[in-house]
Amino acid sequence: MWFERTMEVTALAMIGEGMLGLIRPRRHLHLWNFGPAGYRKMVNAMEEHPDAMRLAFAAELGLGLLWGLHLVGECESAADRNRLEAKKNSMPMNEQPLETAAAI
Repeated sequence: MWFERTMEVTALAMIGEGMLGLIRPRRHLHLWNFGPAGYRKMVNAMEEHPDAMRLAFAAELGLGLLWGLHLVGECESAADRNRLEAKKNSMPMNEQPLETAAAI
């Protein structure tokens, strides 16, 4: 369960960072301007090209949304499978779907 939660938190972080970067790319990048000189140089270069960074942030937002929707779809399909299995198990044999009856 911790793995699924980590995946969802990662998708949420991607969505949030993508949205903040789309709105104010220079300000958002400025918040990350710390650490080793090479890293700061890279962040400064990104700050100089806000339109290109908006494109990157839009891609991050889109990927985060797709990933989040995929994770929700996995949960829903697993819940649907469990619900259908429980329903099949509670049905009398003569009312079960044909594939279930044929398998027995």
